[in-house]
Amino acid sequence: IIFTMAAPTTGWVSVGFNPSRMMNEAAFVLAYVDSSGEVQIREDYGTGNTTHASDISLGGTQDVRVLSGRQEGGHTEITFALPLDSGDQYDVVFTPGDTYVVLMAYGPDGSNNFTARHRSRTSLEVQLNP
Repeated sequence: IIFTMAAPTTGWVSVGFNPSRMMNEAAFVLAYVDSSGEVQIREDYGTGNTTHASDISLGGTQDVRVLSGRQEGGHTEITFALPLDSGDQYDVVFTPGDTYVVLMAYGPDGSNNFTARHRSRTSLEVQLNP
């Protein structure tokens, strides 16, 4: 599946899928455009209600693939691909017709890291078209 994340920030942007509660057990993708214009991206997993850690640090795999990224006029946009089923226990399995809770957030300007607290966040439910 191909996703595009965009937000009014020069910091990180993220999306998460299917938390059990708050951020816990959600599969996240976090990314930012660094000072050289390269996209830095990481898959994380919700380790608590307000905490997360990289899939790799938990014994999982990094399965996200960057397709493009840019930062212009205080706006960051990242396009990436995820497999429908990576086989990684820390990733979400995407099944056409299923409904997913989607968490979206972005960090403050200049937060080129995976740890700064979000500046804005929201969530919604999305059904994957069959």
